[in-house]
Amino acid sequence: MLAWALFTGASREAFREAVGPDDATWARARGWARWKALITLAADPDGESATAQHRILDDVFAET
Repeated sequence: MLAWALFTGASREAFREAVGPDDATWARARGWARWKALITLAADPDGESATAQHRILDDVFAET
């Protein structure tokens, strides 16, 4: 989940290479990132983190 919350683009790929998760683990982490972003937006759609949550969702959906 942190891969999408903290990194973008090449830095996310470097993180993935360093951690070395299998494809199923990476997919579960992507699902967790999606869940966390959606639940955060549902609780406070106009809050301070809304822009970051939308970016996370855009990144997650772009990778699937």
